[in-house]
Amino acid sequence: RLARALVDDDPLQLQLWIDELRPVQNRLRDPLVQLCLETDEQDSRRVLASRILAEFQKRDATFLNRDQIIQLALGASEMVRDILDPLLRESQTDLLAAVNAIMATPLPDPSSQQSPQELPVRREALLCACRLGKTDELWAVLNDTEDPRLRSLMIDAFVDLKLSFQEIRRVLPSLKSAARQAAILGLSRRLERRPESDRTEALALFTELVKTDPDAGVHSAAEYAIRTHASADQSREILNSLKNTGCGNWRVLSNGLCMITVIPPADSDVSLSGRRFEISATEITVEQFEEYTKDVEPSLMVTTQPNCPMSNLNVFHAMRYCRWLSEQDPDLQNIPLVYPPVHQLGEELLLASDYLTWPGFRLPTEREWEYCTRAGSETSRFFGESDEHLSQYAWWVENAKQSLWPVGTRRPNAWGLFDVYGNVAEWCHPQEGIFDNRAQLVKGGEYRAIQRFLNTTYETKTRSDTRLSTIGFRVVRVPR
Repeated sequence: RLARALVDDDPLQLQLWIDELRPVQNRLRDPLVQLCLETDEQDSRRVLASRILAEFQKRDATFLNRDQIIQLALGASEMVRDILDPLLRESQTDLLAAVNAIMATPLPDPSSQQSPQELPVRREALLCACRLGKTDELWAVLNDTEDPRLRSLMIDAFVDLKLSFQEIRRVLPSLKSAARQAAILGLSRRLERRPESDRTEALALFTELVKTDPDAGVHSAAEYAIRTHASADQSREILNSLKNTGCGNWRVLSNGLCMITVIPPADSDVSLSGRRFEISATEITVEQFEEYTKDVEPSLMVTTQPNCPMSNLNVFHAMRYCRWLSEQDPDLQNIPLVYPPVHQLGEELLLASDYLTWPGFRLPTEREWEYCTRAGSETSRFFGESDEHLSQYAWWVENAKQSLWPVGTRRPNAWGLFDVYGNVAEWCHPQEGIFDNRAQLVKGGEYRAIQRFLNTTYETKTRSDTRLSTIGFRVVRVPR
């Protein structure tokens, strides 16, 4: 009761009370520590409790024991830790030992589909290590796309990360591509919460990376950050400047469509194993489709802008667009293409049994789609298992407001693909290469879907002539 009375009193009287209560300070220690750790306590009370602890500790270096300091470092809010920062730095050896012990404990297997309680603890441990200047473990976690659960949590934790923009920028070139991408997404998240912090410098960095970074995942992350934080005119100018350019494993076509190069390992079960193909970073937009034809009308009730995904088209419309796109490609001239001429793409269509190996633009197979969507992850979604992160990566029933949204406005996966969950579901070919003109696969979920339909393996079949606001497509390109 005395501890609570202290934090409810006039802060201007705090120093007087601290002097008077020194004889009983040890009796106040545990209640004050508990006040600092209570997440549902008022901020003003936690701040005063931490100030009292800091004052008692300053006068008596043995006031708080090792376990209590670790508790405060890993369990208190950033606001409390800022007040106790000198104390935490004095205890650096003990704190780093505790962090190392936490990080050395294996997480439950992702296939268990549990939401391990250790994840928030690890988040706080990594934030603590960064506060003390030790960042190697953070970058290792951000590079882990196989089990991305903690990676996704740490991207959002950039808001609380005690690293300056300049420090992050300085280390970026030395990071592996997945960690580099996560850092860009984390900086974007930080700008959402701190709208005036480092905005000019950050946009300059995003613009530099979207043009010059050789990794498609980093390129897409920078593109997402530009779309999120630049003005509409500024964003349009930057992204239009990318047309007919490329770097590393990505290139942008003249219509603004970014194509990502993928080379599956020879021992994988993806079609064309060991052979390079490209996949579009985004779903085909209304604007891009209408360069081919305006005879197919998108779902106008839910399509708000020309850079929304094209919808309300059957599989043959999608295949005709692919054939037309192949015909525009100077590297695909005067050779047999995967799809026959546009006028032959209809319900009577017959394709060669090995058509998936033929050059040109086409729809992805189910395994190509899954392989590129998974982006190396072993979890049910490329960002982990949690529904909490879904709105950061997908337009779905919880955030889409019964409407389609412009492509590239949710976070990409580690390889740079946008909107693989939500917005529109996507036409795909069956893996075995047998074309069935009566029914086709659809993968990815859509803007009205609930969470159980938004994962990497979910698929459904529908008639080839189906036209819905919920179905669109992205393209694959096989080189000659």
